[in-house]
Amino acid sequence: MRSREEQQEEELSSRLKTLDLSSWSEVSGTGLVYSEIFTHHQNLWDLSHVERPDRVTFIMSELQRQKLLSLCVTVEPREATEEELLLVHTKHYIDAVKATQTMTQTELQSLSERYDSVYLHPVRTHTHTHTHTHTHTHALQ
Repeated sequence: MRSREEQQEEELSSRLKTLDLSSWSEVSGTGLVYSEIFTHHQNLWDLSHVERPDRVTFIMSELQRQKLLSLCVTVEPREATEEELLLVHTKHYIDAVKATQTMTQTELQSLSERYDSVYLHPVRTHTHTHTHTHTHTHALQ
């Protein structure tokens, strides 16, 4: 009998094979996903949390100082499709994250405290919400 992890890997592999990649252009190099909106990403109730604006600006400055930024291919973040999110998250989880868009800061903090090292920021733009959701709450699964 296969383990749950093996079943999940097989399911993910099958779902990845169904993605339509025909619209993706072929670019060679190291991709760097960045947007100025990433500098708004901050835990509002724990200012010592590692996810904060100066972390992002420091990384970008350091890449520039080391002359590495010019070697990267800048990739603009985009809203993930529900199909893409379903590759790694359950529908229930996606719906729960969508529901945070109408929560107050207090409600976001309360929900965040249910998880280990996860917080939800009140910035409301689709790209930021989905980028943040996909990148920073992957540990909730």
